[in-house]
Amino acid sequence: MLQRILGYVADNIGNITTAKSISDYIKSQHSRIAPETVQNYIMFATSAFMFYQAKRFDIKGKKLLEFHDKYYLSDLGILYALSGFQPDKISVRLENVVLHEMLSRGYQVAIGKNEQREIDFICEKGNEKLYLQVCKSLYEGNAADREYKAYEGIADHFPKYVLSMDEGFDTDKNGIRWMNIKDFLLSKSLL
Repeated sequence: MLQRILGYVADNIGNITTAKSISDYIKSQHSRIAPETVQNYIMFATSAFMFYQAKRFDIKGKKLLEFHDKYYLSDLGILYALSGFQPDKISVRLENVVLHEMLSRGYQVAIGKNEQREIDFICEKGNEKLYLQVCKSLYEGNAADREYKAYEGIADHFPKYVLSMDEGFDTDKNGIRWMNIKDFLLSKSLL
């Protein structure tokens, strides 16, 4: 059961995950486990540094929301060990890399809720704060619109970035900066 739970969380990195949703999934597979037991397994895996738990922060209400957290892997090799190689999940892998870069730079990292939109990361260190949206490419479908729209209505003047693997996208909108992920990861200063 532990292996199934860890596999589920690893396969859903970057998605809002709850103990109840995992319990319901396992029930759909004709097995049973209480959400409390699932929560304990996830807590143990997080304490063992297999996963990083990113809390969800309501920007408008300025409070942490209970439940509805996201989990990221401490090592992407765990994903390959549990789920195998899945080339279609590059965006969440990029999120995972950006999250760990920000943690290594000493930031506290949460995910953001901006009305009905989601902000991938809110990073804070002392008086510094920045917002990050991460995607594979802004040229795919409505990605550019979705990533920039996530910041609508945020009235503060902290830096806001949209990060992608694109080369030369070079589109800043309303003070929101685009940056290539590689350049972002190698930059000395983000403010």
